[in-house]
Amino acid sequence: MNVDHSGFDTIFEEEKVEMKSRVTSYRDLIVWQRAIQLVESVYHVTQNLSDSEKLAFAGHLNGAAVIIPAKIAEGWGRKNTKNYLQLLKTARASLFTTETYIIVLKNVDRISMEEEEKVLGLVDEVKKMLNGLIKSLNNKLKTTTGSSSSNY
Repeated sequence: MNVDHSGFDTIFEEEKVEMKSRVTSYRDLIVWQRAIQLVESVYHVTQNLSDSEKLAFAGHLNGAAVIIPAKIAEGWGRKNTKNYLQLLKTARASLFTTETYIIVLKNVDRISMEEEEKVLGLVDEVKKMLNGLIKSLNNKLKTTTGSSSSNY
């Protein structure tokens, strides 16, 4: 079975030629790699919270962050563009949730400005990549006949 990765090519124009040959797994996607880095940063932030803050925030924040790369991976495994889009949108929603928790923690002085900037920088990077991937796959659906069952 041949898998067409053209939907991913338009996301990172500077790597277009390289990506065709090396994207064979969700783990090859830069967006997934950055999402994993985001999870690591979030876990670092929540480790430094007090016990009561961990009860209030850590489980929700860590869970929201982990969903992001997990849904990217799950969508890849579905091998169906329409399903993948839905899972990418779920990942994006969890990204906004993660962002909100980080902002709240900073606003109540539970994390430093440096921690907030680091995490929010990764959030912005992942957000741009996810939006690009979603746009690319939406365009693919529009141009493919039988789009509801389009495989990538």
